[in-house]
Amino acid sequence: MPYLFTHRMLRFLFTFTVLGFLSVMSLYAQEPSRSFELRYMTDDAKANGETDFKGETQYFDTEQRIDFLKQYARIASCFFNDTAYNTKVVSEAEVNAALQKIKPQPSPTVRRRIPLDEWRYLGYREGQAAEDTLRMQRWQQEKGVSLDSGHLCVTAPEKRLSFSFSPQSWRFSLRWRVKVPATHQLTSFALTDEAGNAAATLGFSSNGQFFYRTANGEEVSAMSYQPGRWYDLKIFVFAQKSVCSHLRTGPTGD
Repeated sequence: MPYLFTHRMLRFLFTFTVLGFLSVMSLYAQEPSRSFELRYMTDDAKANGETDFKGETQYFDTEQRIDFLKQYARIASCFFNDTAYNTKVVSEAEVNAALQKIKPQPSPTVRRRIPLDEWRYLGYREGQAAEDTLRMQRWQQEKGVSLDSGHLCVTAPEKRLSFSFSPQSWRFSLRWRVKVPATHQLTSFALTDEAGNAAATLGFSSNGQFFYRTANGEEVSAMSYQPGRWYDLKIFVFAQKSVCSHLRTGPTGD
């Protein structure tokens, strides 16, 4: 907003000029000014009238505009007591307070409306929901285990669990997520045939490291693991050659 000053008013104003720039702040108001105006002073007739900072009636070239903005930033940092240029426009508390004042959108009285934050998407083939329910019931009846937020938790020491799947005649992979509570407990996983012969054994050793066993029965230690953290375990199996290879481990999101 432009300002008009008379000689009488100038007696109540404090002015200062820096490198051709004039900044004016009022001192006669009861409340300190909340804003300031920065002007570039020149005797050049080309600057007469209304001029654009950048546009059809611009007076500044690129270098002058950059210099003007530097001066504006320097003076503004002192005026607003923000020399580090890091003062937030509003605080997080102010944002939360404003959000709390927003009234919720009224729900329709006839149509059924589901808010976006309450949507759920589940894809099922026919009969899959019943199969999943039966699987969950199996673990609810199993001693030494419990279900917690969709996770199977082993609660009894030295508990053995078995999972079966359809015979595979070619290569395939198995992948699962696991978290152990402590490093002094042995937790192992074995892939066996119907006779109980192990084709692959791997897991968490009691010395705080991952381990796996080779085809010759040799136990090999790998990297260390952290208790209470989720890990992805994955093995690749070549059924025709009865070989397991490429053990992969890696942390996942906690």
